[in-house]
Amino acid sequence: MPTEPHRHNPASRTRALALALVWVLAGVSVHAEEPVPLVPIQRFVLDNGMTFLLVDRPESPTISVGWVAAVGSADDPEGRTGLSHMLEHMMFKGSRTLKTSELDVLYATAGATGLNAVTRLDATAYFVTLPPEKLEIWFWLESDRLLQPVFRDFEVEKQVVLEERRLRVEAMPTGRLEEELRARLWGEDPYGRPGIGRPEDIDRLGPEDATQHFEAHYGAGNLTAVLVGPVDPARILALARRYFERLSRGPERPEAHLPGPLSEIAALEATCDCRPQTRALYRAVSLSHPDGPALEVLVGLLNGRTGRLHRSLVLDQEIAFSAYSQYTPLERGGVLSLIAEAKGGTEPAELLAALDLEIARLLDQPPGPREIQKVRNQLRANAFRRLKAPSQLMLELLLQAGMGEVGYLDRWLAAVETIDAAALQDAARRYLDPQRRVVGLFDRSAPPSEGGAAVGKRP
Repeated sequence: MPTEPHRHNPASRTRALALALVWVLAGVSVHAEEPVPLVPIQRFVLDNGMTFLLVDRPESPTISVGWVAAVGSADDPEGRTGLSHMLEHMMFKGSRTLKTSELDVLYATAGATGLNAVTRLDATAYFVTLPPEKLEIWFWLESDRLLQPVFRDFEVEKQVVLEERRLRVEAMPTGRLEEELRARLWGEDPYGRPGIGRPEDIDRLGPEDATQHFEAHYGAGNLTAVLVGPVDPARILALARRYFERLSRGPERPEAHLPGPLSEIAALEATCDCRPQTRALYRAVSLSHPDGPALEVLVGLLNGRTGRLHRSLVLDQEIAFSAYSQYTPLERGGVLSLIAEAKGGTEPAELLAALDLEIARLLDQPPGPREIQKVRNQLRANAFRRLKAPSQLMLELLLQAGMGEVGYLDRWLAAVETIDAAALQDAARRYLDPQRRVVGLFDRSAPPSEGGAAVGKRP
């Protein structure tokens, strides 16, 4: 159990500060002429390879803390989809020291809030917010469940995960169709597998699978911790060494392979209990790719009440209830989506044609400086809103670190300011290419005698 916060004597504090001299400062200004970073990050690495990122927010009454393992559902073995997500659940089942419910009870007693976790394609993050004076409890509890986890009640929790899949996928009108569309976009690549897992794969998972996955991916060398709030670097370094250096480094993460080329496949034409809609998914670029900021500005140009898609399809033509785009950068690639829901008797194929026409107009008629600057301003405002809340900044940094990115926010904001009309048109031409996409044309379900789903040719 953790002790009260240490009262360092001068000698121990000197040793801690000496160790701090080897920290790598990510994004901290070195030369006077360099801009002051938006998110100054102090970084240190323990002897076992675990990385710590600190962002000082002295005005915050709480500290938001978490750690991320650089492993996600794209790392699940074939035939064991959903394993990373299942392991996320099992990490809350305690340890040799803690019973199943004690993690929640001890955090609640300490005044902590927001205890949670999330599994993404490339990373799995665990996080909480608590009073700064209770920070040592986080170091103790998190290092303890990493040091000696016990995966209790596996079969019971498996049913919880299966029910979660039923609610998040199978009960949603387009849930299974969206899974199929992503599978077609990525083909045999692990990005095409359902993150929550296939039902038959989840059903065959056992405690030994979780143990093997944990041992392969949860070593200290594959972990990064993020702390945002009133941080005391010397104290945090001492606590990190005391608690987390107990962990072994673990195996190196295998080098990820790049996705293969998109296969020529037919459009997915299907019916569902939903409004008729079109989804066009395009292969895009990773979080670290230099073209990413141009895609962010491009999506901003298309989106919103004054964005090009809404103005054209919803307001002018009145053929859609909604029309928007999304860009999701991943570690080894990304997805750019155009989505529209039909209004009146508009067919999904008509929506696709209207979306394609808007992209053609963008290529033919470049946006003016004022339109681009408006998008830049909105992106900057959204970024500052995200950075304001320590818990949101902590989670964003965790997920970026899980994809190997540190200091991304400052680089991204600087890059966004350089995007002009030519860069936007180049991005649209390169990534909104019909040969780089898969299309879903989803129509409203017909009466039972006429229902069913069919697959047709690529539009």
